[in-house]
Amino acid sequence: MLKVSYIIENKKQVIKALSKRNFDATKIFEKLEDYNSKRKKNQLELENILSESNKLSKEIGILIKSGNKDQVDKIKEQTVKFKKITKELNSELNSIKDKILDLLYKIPNIPNQAVPDGKDEEDNMQVYSSGDLPKLNSAALPHWDLAKKYDIIDPRSEFFLFTFGKIQICTRKARSW
Repeated sequence: MLKVSYIIENKKQVIKALSKRNFDATKIFEKLEDYNSKRKKNQLELENILSESNKLSKEIGILIKSGNKDQVDKIKEQTVKFKKITKELNSELNSIKDKILDLLYKIPNIPNQAVPDGKDEEDNMQVYSSGDLPKLNSAALPHWDLAKKYDIIDPRSEFFLFTFGKIQICTRKARSW
């Protein structure tokens, strides 16, 4: 997955590279930049409020030692307000981070520079080929059906059975044969 900072710093190159995959990322990048600026603003505001809250907490300790209970109560009210604000800002910050992550999931990896432009697999160039492709008959089964037929994967669990000659290995837990 690409990093937000890399995308923002190299926006033109990333858009050009993704165009090889026929992927137009301009709208996603605009949203990403917008969310990232909101995240930075929100995070800065949150850090400032937390810093102010820490100063007030230290001030409360000093005032308690000096015996000014009236001022302590006023400052405690402010800290309660700050806690409520920080909770809201944290919630908003997490929401923004989730939105950024969702956008990042939509962006494919950048293809290598050697990858040719193309719309589908027909535009790929063949680099190496060896031997002939086997001709399968119409009764050939795909690997998932073979796994069920020979009972080598239990679809209800995460355990797999591997057979090497006469040796059978089951991952994680033993299985009665």
